[in-house]
Amino acid sequence: MTLEASPTRTNPSKALVPCARWIIRFTFSRRMLYLLLVMSTLLAIAWQVENWRGRKRWEKTKAEILARGDSLDWRTFIPEAVPDEENAAMHPVFDVTIAAHGPKQSSGCFPFHRDFEPLVKSYFRNFPNRPPIHQPRLDLEYWHRILVDGDEGNLPKDVKTLANEVLAATDDVGTGIRAFSEAFSRPRCQWFPYHDQLFNEQADGQAVGGTPYFMEMAVQFTVATFVRSLANLETGNNSAAREAMIASLRFSRSMDENPLCVGALTSWGLGLEEVRYLPQLLRHPAWGEADLETLAGHLESPDFLDRIDKCLKLDRASTIHYGTSIVSGRPLLSDATIGVTGRRDWKFYASVRLMPHGWIYQSMAADADLWYEAHLHRYDSRLKRIVATDFPDIHSKLENRCIPYGFFARRVFPKLADPYYKAAIVQSQWDLCRVLCALERHRRVHGELPEKLEALVPEFLTGLPHDYVTGLPPHYRIGADGQAELATLDWDKTGNPETFLCRVPSSG
Repeated sequence: MTLEASPTRTNPSKALVPCARWIIRFTFSRRMLYLLLVMSTLLAIAWQVENWRGRKRWEKTKAEILARGDSLDWRTFIPEAVPDEENAAMHPVFDVTIAAHGPKQSSGCFPFHRDFEPLVKSYFRNFPNRPPIHQPRLDLEYWHRILVDGDEGNLPKDVKTLANEVLAATDDVGTGIRAFSEAFSRPRCQWFPYHDQLFNEQADGQAVGGTPYFMEMAVQFTVATFVRSLANLETGNNSAAREAMIASLRFSRSMDENPLCVGALTSWGLGLEEVRYLPQLLRHPAWGEADLETLAGHLESPDFLDRIDKCLKLDRASTIHYGTSIVSGRPLLSDATIGVTGRRDWKFYASVRLMPHGWIYQSMAADADLWYEAHLHRYDSRLKRIVATDFPDIHSKLENRCIPYGFFARRVFPKLADPYYKAAIVQSQWDLCRVLCALERHRRVHGELPEKLEALVPEFLTGLPHDYVTGLPPHYRIGADGQAELATLDWDKTGNPETFLCRVPSSG
């Protein structure tokens, strides 16, 4: 009987020893050294090629922008700081506090903002936080029910009594209007000092807020002033009505001094709040020709379209400055400057500084092209005309943008609605109200409305406004009730006044 040899068991650790020795010898061999040298050389060549390609594309894009007469320096779009004694926003009535938003900033908000809540509580505590914007006309009975007793059965039948009770219920608003009027007697208004609060590092390394965050107060103020204007007209107090209207108009015009505020104004439609009720008030029989002449001086159209154009160009220039700061190693502007986040993303900063600068140049060029394709090609500032009414779907293109050349544009390009569309509506409504004021003045002086708008020039108007799409003067006709009807902003170029975006008095 023979015994079979038992199978030998191999020690795994002993089997790995030859493999480890081979790896070590190969790692420190000449072949590995040659391989590393070749790979490093190829990587350096690829790095330099990407830098060259990116810089070349950016120089080409930069030359195209400058050839169009645009500036890439964000400082050119920032107005000089207004002296405190000339600045309505620095009046003691607007001495509001700087409040923090909170520890987390994920929506592009500024980490600090001006807190207008104390001002709201001082003057608007009896006024609704969100006045209804669906009302096409001011109705004293409606506001009496809201502000006085809420009981429709107890409404006074006499209009003068109704108006006096509304005025008594909004006495705090009247105090605020007088304070605001005193503030806006100053020649200019700048809601925040740009150079100190937006583009310099302060407040624990963060930028202090850009948009003044007064929109809730602004909506309340604009509607409340017009409610009191109508009530004062019904009681025969024309001077108080005129003071309230002028304060409201000056308040909206104050944002014309601030390019970044124009974006907020057009987004909220604040200018539309003003002119929603203005046609009704301008036609009130209590006005005299002198009253209308005084109001006409405050109805000169603010340059909302020019301001929104500068605002967009400022955003583009800030984005370019952001990219060039990364490339050159200069200190970065706060993220809040270009609406990214309220906190610094150090992982992002580290990654972009380690990548080829050519990728950053490529992204800067792509982003600049994106600004032009989405917005800036659509408005001609010389003609003050919107030359392209279609708004391209840029954000879908951003989602499919090639990485790494598109990472920068994805990060900094804002998600905006059509800014020129909104700005044109606001500015057109102001234009039509200015023409309506001139028509009412013509009626009071000559006893009737003119057959054509050209008759208003130069006695009541220095010149007629134009449609910001077609360039034509406003459409004008006298309705069956003997009232003037105006229409403009033919966005779809139909030529049919009923389809125009802005109409007086039928716009709501």
